[in-house]
Amino acid sequence: MVPSEPPRPAATARARGYTYPGEEEGVHFWDFWHVLNCRRWTVISSCVVTVIAVTIWTFTTHPVYTGTATLRIEKEEPHVVKFDEVVKDADSQQDYYQTQYKLLQSRTLANRVIGLLQLDRHPDFQQPERGRGWLTQAETRFRQWLVRWAPVPPPPAPEETEDLALASPLTSAVLSRLLIEPVRSSRLVRISFESHFPDLAARVPNALADAFIAQQLDQKVEATRYATQFLATQLDETRDRLGEAEGKLNRFLKANNILFIAGGDKTSQAQDLITQQLTLLSDGWLKARSERIAKESLLAQGNTQDVGTLPAVLQNTLVSKLREDLAALESEYEKLSQVFKPGYPHMRQLAEKIAESRRQLRTEIDRAAQAVQADYQAALRTEQELEGALAQQRLQAGGLADNMAKYNLLRREVDTSRDLYSSLLARLRETQISAALFTSNISIVDRAEIS
Repeated sequence: MVPSEPPRPAATARARGYTYPGEEEGVHFWDFWHVLNCRRWTVISSCVVTVIAVTIWTFTTHPVYTGTATLRIEKEEPHVVKFDEVVKDADSQQDYYQTQYKLLQSRTLANRVIGLLQLDRHPDFQQPERGRGWLTQAETRFRQWLVRWAPVPPPPAPEETEDLALASPLTSAVLSRLLIEPVRSSRLVRISFESHFPDLAARVPNALADAFIAQQLDQKVEATRYATQFLATQLDETRDRLGEAEGKLNRFLKANNILFIAGGDKTSQAQDLITQQLTLLSDGWLKARSERIAKESLLAQGNTQDVGTLPAVLQNTLVSKLREDLAALESEYEKLSQVFKPGYPHMRQLAEKIAESRRQLRTEIDRAAQAVQADYQAALRTEQELEGALAQQRLQAGGLADNMAKYNLLRREVDTSRDLYSSLLARLRETQISAALFTSNISIVDRAEIS
């Protein structure tokens, strides 16, 4: 009997699934099959668990749809009218766009969309446990059971306020599904929304875009309304100040008897009138003074010399005629005196004529001298009157500076109030026009569509 050989270590190791380093090249398919056969229940269990998990996930998971709308946001608004808007945005380019992105994610805008689409009644937001893990669902059910068996008094219901509306879970749920994605190197921004309902995934981005544009316009309308009320109030106050200033100016003009010719600079008119009057009075006074001096010289000449030698007497035609007649009578009397004696009747008549002629000549000379005296007195009175008027005019010219200073002050107040009133009135009209011509710098490039 041949004794059996003990098993070799290599065969025993291969049977147990082990190999030596030197035997690696001797491993073949049946070795793997032997290992799998030994671990078959482990492999089968893993496959079954995986299939069951995938099946459960496939049947319990709802498809998620994403709707995307694209907006274009311009920094500057298109100008329909030539004047500026009431409210100007002075932010920088980067700050402006970052602000717009945050506004797109604001709770106020989300609540506006919720109200427009009535999302509180939509099935996608009426099943809060959809998509939540089974641990979370179990925790919720446990809390409900605990509250049912150990009731606690409910907290007092808070008052319905705008802050509570902004902090509602529905708003948070909507914002959690919303994605605002700016497109690099452009003025475009994408608005994406995820939902289990394809129509809702498209409606929410579109509604959000429309609501955002409407919100921007509403803010401008509100700012314009406030500006219109403010300008109207300022306009009424300015109108009252203008009326009061004009009343003060008119009372000042009447009190100081200041009159102006229509048109032109009022201050220049007053100064020109005073200057013209001063010039006229000064010229008249100088002329009257010269005439008075000339007549005074003639009068003095008549006092020191024979009155008959005065130029006024020598230039008197009647005096000249009487002198010619007297010379003729004296010449005739001289001739006849060589023939007749003075007692001769004709000589006596001729002597009487000569005496009468001399008397008339003296009378006319005296009358001419009196005319010189009268002319001197008239010239003296004229000079004195003009001198008084000139002095009075100089006083008025001196007081004109004070009156014009007060007048200019009142006039500037009137002009300032009138300019301010005109400016406010024009601005109010522009604001009212701009309110009807509001345009938005935000436009929808692509609307979200149901696919």
